[in-house]
Amino acid sequence: MTQSFATRFITEEDGRPLRWTYLRPGMPRGGSVYDQAADAFHVGVFALVSSAPGSSEGETLVGSASLLLEDQAGGVTPGVWRLRGMITHPDWRGRAVGSQALAFALDELDRRGASLVWCDGRTTALAFYRRHGFEPVGAEFETPGTGPHYRLVRPLGCTPSPQVGAPEEPK
Repeated sequence: MTQSFATRFITEEDGRPLRWTYLRPGMPRGGSVYDQAADAFHVGVFALVSSAPGSSEGETLVGSASLLLEDQAGGVTPGVWRLRGMITHPDWRGRAVGSQALAFALDELDRRGASLVWCDGRTTALAFYRRHGFEPVGAEFETPGTGPHYRLVRPLGCTPSPQVGAPEEPK
């Protein structure tokens, strides 16, 4: 059996079953709906599985993330995006699914000229976010029904070049 992944844009609705089942188990199905903003976009990672050479591939959504133009105060600041609803199906964790979704999303944010992305990430995912350049700001907090979280931020866009230092003195 051969396995690979494809990452592409999806609709917000496409990601709901994965979020509702694994990100918010036991919570009302009306939550985690992220299609309110016109500028929002959604990313899906699909496992492509072929059982024999020449056979047709099947695909299954195994990870998703939503990005909304939203600042940390709940308003809109140009260039500031919020990452929401990031989930990898439990059977597919540890296979870089989340990394692929995040890389795709960050490339799109770069294309859109974003300056900052932020999220409220679960404490259990803190190491993942840090590996991808996010840093916690503030103390850990509890989100009712979903557990402990941190506010995480990652600057995007152009960063100043490091200073090389003074030119050498002529000899």
